[in-house]
Amino acid sequence: MRTLLIYIIFAFAGLSCYGQTESENTDTVSADTVSAIDTVYIYTNWKSIVNHDPVAAYSGPIIYFNNELETEIFTSDRESQPVVDNQAIAVCVGDTLWLANTNYLNQAFNNKCEWFLNYMPLYFTEKIAFVKFWNSYPSEYYMRLMPNKKVETLFTYDCQSSFYILDFIGKRLVELNYKVLTSLLERYPDLQCRYLGMKKYKTKDVVDFFFMQYIERLKTDDDALTILEQLNQQNK
Repeated sequence: MRTLLIYIIFAFAGLSCYGQTESENTDTVSADTVSAIDTVYIYTNWKSIVNHDPVAAYSGPIIYFNNELETEIFTSDRESQPVVDNQAIAVCVGDTLWLANTNYLNQAFNNKCEWFLNYMPLYFTEKIAFVKFWNSYPSEYYMRLMPNKKVETLFTYDCQSSFYILDFIGKRLVELNYKVLTSLLERYPDLQCRYLGMKKYKTKDVVDFFFMQYIERLKTDDDALTILEQLNQQNK
């Protein structure tokens, strides 16, 4: 099992683009949960994301890591905040931290995940995109005083995190589990056979391990549709 965990860590590092936050749920705001970042790059379509071609860049925003999977971004002026809140599909904080806008996810995909809030980690290659968030509603909440002197409600979660695959053709957010993975691996029978041959193939660690293997296969699969090709099929 330790080998699986080590592989998963390095597999994420090998994705061409990825986003990940690292902070803990806390009942008070500490220095670790707030960060002033030099630049946040704004992306309003998938072509700009895949090509690393932002439509705008804002300097000096304040980043709040509300918990390890939820991030808020506050810009320094009124004109740019609506872009971050409502127009952006994703942002890149600095040059490594990719985050998906939950407003976009809930508008673009048919199955609504009402507990999705603000920005969440985004991972993608040329052919697949997925996000990571909690798999259920929050269990508790607390209050926080914001820089604009308003009080904001923050939530804590007593549940597991899940990957949600962006199904562009079906317009669905698909939560990754062993059934979904088994279906995905039908494209690669040898990999599916290896996966189903695992004693604990239903456990999250094993599912995540073979999902990373699936992503690696997609990279070199010339017949697999790119994200942009999937979006074109969606619009037909």
